[in-house]
Amino acid sequence: MKAINVVWQNYGRRRSYDDDLDSSDKSFKYEKVISDGGTSECSCKYGIIIKDFSEKEIKSCLIIGTSGCSQSLCKESCLIIEDNLYICVSNKVFSLSLMNLQLNWCKEVDFATAFGIYNLNEDFIIHGELYITRINKKGEIIWQHFGSDIF
Repeated sequence: MKAINVVWQNYGRRRSYDDDLDSSDKSFKYEKVISDGGTSECSCKYGIIIKDFSEKEIKSCLIIGTSGCSQSLCKESCLIIEDNLYICVSNKVFSLSLMNLQLNWCKEVDFATAFGIYNLNEDFIIHGELYITRINKKGEIIWQHFGSDIF
């Protein structure tokens, strides 16, 4: 894969799916929407844009979380490993192929919110509001521990 730049836009809490392919200011139109499959109201939206280093857009998608709480994305919210993007949205972790922004898998890792994802050998540790979860690169939970004020 050639060098790329991943840009995300935080749209925060939304109440509907109206105009999901449009950015909040309508200045940008996403190629596709990826949802966690839920049917409840939208908890949060994050736009992912893949650009080359000349800032030319290559691919884009809008990720929608429908359960859990919304949170702002930060550098701890996502990882790029090999050709995959792993990103915390609401109470789930999404794995996307960077080649085509196709969903590899989506896994609920906390009841409330997943704040951060950290690389640990061949697995990931997820810092959630209520759980610490270890998952592998296929999205399978290896272990999970519950506790208040866990971090």
